[in-house]
Amino acid sequence: MIIYTAADFKRHLEEQGQSVVLSDRDGHWKEVKNQEVTGLTYDSRQVKPQTLFVCKGAAFKEKYLNESVASGAIMYVSETAYDVPIPGLIVPDVRVAMPLLADLFFNSPQKKLTLIGVTGTKGKTSTVYFLQSILNHYFANRGEKPVGMISTVEINDGKEIIPSELTTPESIVLFSHLANAVAAGLTHIVVECSSQALKYNRLDGLNFDIGIFLNIDNDHISPIEHHSFEDYLTAKLHLFDISKTAIYSLDSRATDAVQKAANKCSSQITFSTSKASADITGSVINNDSSGLTFTATTPGGASHTFKSPISGRHNLENALATIACCRTLGISDADIQTGFAAVKTPGRMDIRQTADHHIACIIDFAHNRMSFNAVIDNARELFPGRPLIAVFGTVGDRSLDRGSEMAESVIEKGIDYVVVTDDDPGPLPPAEVRWRILKHLRAASIKYTEIGDRTQAMQEAMEWADRSSTPSVILLLGRGPVNGMQLADGKTDYPSDIEIVEKLFHQRDNKH
Repeated sequence: MIIYTAADFKRHLEEQGQSVVLSDRDGHWKEVKNQEVTGLTYDSRQVKPQTLFVCKGAAFKEKYLNESVASGAIMYVSETAYDVPIPGLIVPDVRVAMPLLADLFFNSPQKKLTLIGVTGTKGKTSTVYFLQSILNHYFANRGEKPVGMISTVEINDGKEIIPSELTTPESIVLFSHLANAVAAGLTHIVVECSSQALKYNRLDGLNFDIGIFLNIDNDHISPIEHHSFEDYLTAKLHLFDISKTAIYSLDSRATDAVQKAANKCSSQITFSTSKASADITGSVINNDSSGLTFTATTPGGASHTFKSPISGRHNLENALATIACCRTLGISDADIQTGFAAVKTPGRMDIRQTADHHIACIIDFAHNRMSFNAVIDNARELFPGRPLIAVFGTVGDRSLDRGSEMAESVIEKGIDYVVVTDDDPGPLPPAEVRWRILKHLRAASIKYTEIGDRTQAMQEAMEWADRSSTPSVILLLGRGPVNGMQLADGKTDYPSDIEIVEKLFHQRDNKH
């Protein structure tokens, strides 16, 4: 690995069009500029001697820079000059500078990888796991290394498998994982691309071989995310600005805007569940608790049947996007089917049942109106005639319309009983966040209760189901495999929804 000096980083920023002003209170630049930079971070806790420290984010405090200096940082990059004894490179926008710094520090690892990016309001994680399963099967048969993955659930870069903190990491962290993938001998990596990552430059410097746009609907609208749907859509469509091949759905909202953005790519492939003009059309043959069986047909009439163990008609578009991507990579339909058969998507349409089958639970990451509607419709198809119980909450300081939209979904879909609980209330009082949902339920003729603790909320749902003479279905929505809970004092330990269901179902089965 090539190691660069402090002067190299200054020169690189300038060569990439950045306006850089040197801040050098104590005149140390002459001795620092030729020193090697062996660390790059925005986290003061990770600083070691010879580190380049980046002052990033609205929550940045000057004490973090002082801590970095004490730990051996030799230079900092910031939008503001600080009164510290090390030189600083002052730039107009630190978010634009970060991927440029990461690109140089990690020796452009993205240029040595085939990159696949996936975005959309719902289905990103499922699609990433579909691709991982198929590509791993394909590569294993050829004696090649598996595919890397960066997703909402976990990061697997060939060196380590770790839980994700963000859907798409900050650029410095992202580039470090790409570098790990190259060092581990990986050739392909699939990246889940959030709207925040696309809007705030985390993916700058990457050129995706394939960019997949699944769908778009209202979500992530708040003062600290996207100020409007148009801003959200623009961020999502930026994926096609940095992709060679565009894959997208003709069934999506804002199709005209999506097609216009896709025209910037050198090639494009469309898919649809209803429009014959698409390059790949799909139709469901069977959808039950064992999975989804469907056909994928090309305009010439060639059709192939596939089966995924993940049920849900809404997963058809994820599967079609996956097939389009794999065919673009030269993977046969036979290999695609074998990969589909082995797929596992943690916390996505994860169906569990008690031993006596009186209670079924669908654990799903659904956290907006679009995904709520899809999961509820699927539950009614898989378990016709059964009462439905929904257990969910909403986040505190983000996506401010989610609570009302999810409440409207369960009201419109005629859910029999709702238990409103917590889901990352963050800095706000949990009861205040729950009220965003409760105020709509209170105005409707729907049975509901409020229990902040998710384990107790799930227990209440099970007790309600046990009081029913008819077998019932619980929809535990919003978190899936995610551990921990964001509260006012930070992230606290908390079991995932999967762990909650496993524990409570085990206890119930032992009693019965």
